[in-house]
Amino acid sequence: MPLRPFGSSGVLAVRGRVDGAQVVAHCTCGTRMGGAMGSEGCRHLVEAFDLAVRERCPVIGLWHCGGARLVEGVEALDGVGQTSAAVVRASGRVPHFSGPRPVVPPTGKR
Repeated sequence: MPLRPFGSSGVLAVRGRVDGAQVVAHCTCGTRMGGAMGSEGCRHLVEAFDLAVRERCPVIGLWHCGGARLVEGVEALDGVGQTSAAVVRASGRVPHFSGPRPVVPPTGKR
């Protein structure tokens, strides 16, 4: 069940079950503004990590991020900092499985 849709933020956060176990998952979309994260997308990630800590469930993340959306200015930079802080708060409290999202060339062949 989506916590937050992609929308213009380029971030999707969901909660659900994997093999019966509750999880929170997120991914960032590299096709929206080059994958740059804005304040809205960062809020989605912070909410996802905070939910995982409250419900004591693992986080699964796929990152395809191009840094902060500089057009948003300091709000985006603050959002990236808030996201990092949420990851640190979750560290040691819930498992976090994370990695880069595989990039598929335009031909669809790897």
